[in-house]
Amino acid sequence: MTLVESLGRLDELDFRVKGRCRYRASEIALVTLCALVAGGTSHYDFAGFGREKADWLRSLHGLDPRLPDFRNGTPSHDAFRHFWKNLPPAMLDACFMEWIDWKSIPGAADEVHVDGKAIRRANAPDGRRPCVVSAYSSRDRIVVGQVKTSDKSNEITAMPGLLKKLRIAGAVVTIDAAGCQKTVVETIVGRDADYLIALKGNQGGLLEAAEEMFRDNGALGWHPRLNGKFDFARVAEKGHGRITVWECLHTDDIDGWFDGGREWAGLKSVCMVATKTEDSKTGETTESTRYFISSLPADARRALGISRRHWDVENPLHWTLDMVFDEDHSRARGGFSAENLAIMRHFCFDMIRRDKGTEGGMSRRKKTLTWNDRKMREAILAA
Repeated sequence: MTLVESLGRLDELDFRVKGRCRYRASEIALVTLCALVAGGTSHYDFAGFGREKADWLRSLHGLDPRLPDFRNGTPSHDAFRHFWKNLPPAMLDACFMEWIDWKSIPGAADEVHVDGKAIRRANAPDGRRPCVVSAYSSRDRIVVGQVKTSDKSNEITAMPGLLKKLRIAGAVVTIDAAGCQKTVVETIVGRDADYLIALKGNQGGLLEAAEEMFRDNGALGWHPRLNGKFDFARVAEKGHGRITVWECLHTDDIDGWFDGGREWAGLKSVCMVATKTEDSKTGETTESTRYFISSLPADARRALGISRRHWDVENPLHWTLDMVFDEDHSRARGGFSAENLAIMRHFCFDMIRRDKGTEGGMSRRKKTLTWNDRKMREAILAA
């Protein structure tokens, strides 16, 4: 399914009374998509974009009849507010997933990183901030799924549902410590995927066992081949005024250390990653040690790479949504507005990421599409 077909599906799924709507669902979605690319954040911005670009929007129908013709003009800000407030997010998410399944199916050699992000200014009346849990593909550098929770604390209950609708067979799924739950692990293994999940205090027993295992075997003294039990990898990088060294020990010789290990589906190995960062100017150093459980066999270099790439969901995705799409300043919070607009921003993110007609980083490419009507049109039609 193409992006054009995906937006058209909204007309079929439209929750409103047919024959009594001035603007089609696909018209509202298309204007919102383009306005978000152009820097819009509110319903007033969407309406303003539609007014200023009405002729250009109508011209798209002539190039592809599947696109709306805007025969009744462009929607008002009230039309945008009502539609996004009341559209069941499952309908929009279904269109997104159908589009992504056509464009990119995670699989072998891919890594899917799962993490949640709060939308800071979309506070609900009870003070809670909505949180969107996203799945990000390292291979294609796009969002492949999402689900909303009422706040960050509910990520745990949302993750199994998100994982069940992703095609992750053969992939490796990474999650931070919040996702270190038996139900999450069971879901991943049940989908024929592997996992690498961080350990912290929320699973105190596992964390203590991991710390004790590495300590009692002398691993904390960095003897990488001690008794042949540990695989070792080391990576050093210099940049941004600092030198960072990562060292990883990975073992699948865990018998006798994790009494409850059988309760964790697919658990085969544990790894430890120690990070040391030195400021090139001041000489000040910071150190940290993290532990992970995994269904993968011991391979320290691979585990270190996967653990570092987990931050792809934080930097290329979450940072971009904040700094390029200004998500944290969105105050849309009535009804389903926050979740629906989060999905629309993911539509924009993936469309721009896959566009072949622009160059540079996300910010530069977004500006190019805003300035150049032809390239914006080509990006929509090619997605």
